[in-house]
Amino acid sequence: WDLASDAPLKIVHTLDGARAAMKEGEIDAWLWEKFTTKFLVDQGEWDIIGEVPTPWPCFCFVASDKALQTRAKEIQSMVEVTKGVCDEFKANLGNRTISYVVKKHASTETDASEWLSGTQWACALEVQKQTLQKTQEALVTIGQLKEAVSVDKVYHAELCRLTD
Repeated sequence: WDLASDAPLKIVHTLDGARAAMKEGEIDAWLWEKFTTKFLVDQGEWDIIGEVPTPWPCFCFVASDKALQTRAKEIQSMVEVTKGVCDEFKANLGNRTISYVVKKHASTETDASEWLSGTQWACALEVQKQTLQKTQEALVTIGQLKEAVSVDKVYHAELCRLTD
């Protein structure tokens, strides 16, 4: 098994890019969050062939070294504001979240409810050491990172707490 020749990675950038690449035969498979692509399965455009849990979160906060040095307070404030928005979104007051997901993501109410019940946001300035290690290992395996580096080099100790 040679990853480069047996399963080459093609960057398609967006869901629309994946749809076009799949239609043109440029790619044979696509790894993405299942609920955002489920409408394509429901319409018969794509088939689900399996699910792969990833070792990293779907979204994370990232900042340049310069921003960390000059705007740490603003970054901290952004994370706190985001947490409030995520908490409100998760609360689904008046079924607003489910309605939004149905409207914006071609989802059914059942799928939107299932997605929301299985989704959580950890809007905190902390990261698990194991998450950083496993993410790097996966990126090395698929050839997107030459080699893993010390965990200390991929998080900002003055702003972010490393947990076990």
